Amino acid sequence: MCSTGLITSTHTTGEPAHPTPGIEPSAFRIIQGALSNAAWHAPGAEARVEVDHRPSAVTNTSPNRPDRLSARPPPEDTK
Repeated sequence: MCSTGLITSTHTTGEPAHPTPGIEPSAFRIIQGALSNAAWHAPGAEARVEVDHRPSAVTNTSPNRPDRLSARPPPEDTK
């Protein structure tokens, strides 16, 4: 991703386990896609990839960004 100009840092927590087959390439592709989206939609931004090997550490967050769903107005009643 460095060749795209996206500044990327990584942080790893926990001890790596032996994942079931397919987990590692799937994680790679998901992270690759997320970084590609960041480079495309937020040129000049910085990205941080956090890998947490603890079993309860599955998150997908966007820091410093309001929740877009809560910012939507309620749907109009069309009855």
